[in-house]
Amino acid sequence: MTGTILKQALVVTGVSGTFAVMVWWGLASGAIIGAPQQSDASKPPVQTAPETPVGNVALRYATAVQQGNCHEVLRQTLWINERLNRVRRESGEEAADEVREELCARVQKRSVEHNVLRLEGVKDQYIFAPGAQFELVQIDEGAPDLERPVKERTWIRVTYPYRERALRDMAGNPIRALTVGVNISHDGYVLKAGVIGNLQIDRTTVCFDWERLEGG
Repeated sequence: MTGTILKQALVVTGVSGTFAVMVWWGLASGAIIGAPQQSDASKPPVQTAPETPVGNVALRYATAVQQGNCHEVLRQTLWINERLNRVRRESGEEAADEVREELCARVQKRSVEHNVLRLEGVKDQYIFAPGAQFELVQIDEGAPDLERPVKERTWIRVTYPYRERALRDMAGNPIRALTVGVNISHDGYVLKAGVIGNLQIDRTTVCFDWERLEGG
């Protein structure tokens, strides 16, 4: 992970909230950006996370995913916008609305069996999970050869405060922390940079050292 523009590390925290995603996840608590909340597909976004740094699309995206704010996630993601526009052109607005509702359900879904970092990756909602802490580590020029030219890539350190709610590796071990990159286009969209999910995952940063980081 190399870059040309370094920024001072910043831990972004917000208020704790309740977010019922599944029984095993329990109450989502800890230092997070914004309070997790469900979104209704027929309503506009109810929160825009004003506590994130102005202009940082990547942190706004991470916040929206963490909160389950599907409208903001859909609005920011390039491939989703392109799919909706294609359906709208070919089949009309009603068909596009149906696809939008389906995509909303997908970005809000969290399940035990998919909470695993596999070789091909993992969906964004399992990385930007309720309760996770975000730290802005670095901004660089981004990945080449994506769907559109990259304006910048923000690297975010994600730390899970509780073992039982953390992302797992393929052996079932809870991951304490890892660093991921969010590539942003010049027109402000999140670009897909993974086989599964939109994020680039720096696997060399995956950490399992719970005892040291917990002070135990």
